[in-house]
Amino acid sequence: MTVTAIKVFAPKPVWVEGTVSTYVAGTSISILSKGSTTPVSYTLTTGTTITGLGTGDTLVSPDRVVLELSTTTPVTVTAIKVVGHCFKGLGFGHSHGHGFNHVGFGGQNSMKNGNFRR
Repeated sequence: MTVTAIKVFAPKPVWVEGTVSTYVAGTSISILSKGSTTPVSYTLTTGTTITGLGTGDTLVSPDRVVLELSTTTPVTVTAIKVVGHCFKGLGFGHSHGHGFNHVGFGGQNSMKNGNFRR
């Protein structure tokens, strides 16, 4: 048998989804994947892009993210997509990634059925 052609395909990036445990801008991100009890740490580079954050916002726990991993060794994060951002510390509840926030005034479900506790 004679080989007439060989096709080499470039590796495709891998995507990993999880909740941010720790984030150090420009250095590293640790995420906890669904069903896992131990966060996994990934290296960031100066070329890592982040989408889904507002101007001046930063990643905090428990933001939901999807990481695109490089196809080269050592593996690094090439892109971070924020799919659920938490406004931790501001007293405004949390986001579900759909543009809607639970407002945290007066505790959980305080706005349910017009019950505006103070």
